[in-house]
Amino acid sequence: MDKAQIDKIKQAVMSNLNGEAMLKVQKGRGQSKEYPVMIEGVHPNVFTVRVSEKALSEFPGTSRRMSFTYIDLLTGSIELAFA
Repeated sequence: MDKAQIDKIKQAVMSNLNGEAMLKVQKGRGQSKEYPVMIEGVHPNVFTVRVSEKALSEFPGTSRRMSFTYIDLLTGSIELAFA
């Protein structure tokens, strides 16, 4: 992996700390789910998001908080669209 690309992704997430975003999670076999989230925490290897109350009611069983690695964004396992 290219460290420069990971650092660029990390900076983008960090600059949107406490900001709203749309999170698209790839579920496999061409399926995905989108959640409105807020970037809650930024750490050296992972970041955390808090799922909106509306999404929790629409998708029962969804965790209130989720954590992902920056590599998840790099590989396309997840996508973030910042508001």
